[in-house]
Amino acid sequence: MGRPRPQKKAPRPSPLAQVQFTRPISATPEMGLVRDPEFWKRFSAAAHQAEEKEIPQSSSSRDSDDGDHWLAQQHREKRRCRCICLVTTLIVALLITAGAVVAWYFTKYRKLK
Repeated sequence: MGRPRPQKKAPRPSPLAQVQFTRPISATPEMGLVRDPEFWKRFSAAAHQAEEKEIPQSSSSRDSDDGDHWLAQQHREKRRCRCICLVTTLIVALLITAGAVVAWYFTKYRKLK
C-alpha cells in the first residue's frame, strides 16, 4: 500500500455563468407601453366613471379632510397604545415594588420574633 494518488479537483462553474435574465437586455423603450392608441382614452374614461360613483350625488366635491380623518385616527390609536403601555408598566412596577416590600418585611421582621 503506497501513498494515495493526488486527486484532481474538477473546476466548478462560475456562479455568474448560471445567472438567467428574466427580460431581454436589448429591450426597447416601447416594449413596456400599451400599443393600442385608444387604450388611454378608455382608461381615463373608466377612471372618471369610478370617481363619480364614489362621490355621493348630494355633494359634488369631496371633503378635503379625508386625509385629516385618517391622520386623526392614527393619532388616537397611537395615544391609546401609549396609555396602555404606561398603565401596564405602572402595574408591573407596582407588583415588583410590592414583592420587594413583602420580601424585605419577611427577611427583616420575621427573624426578630
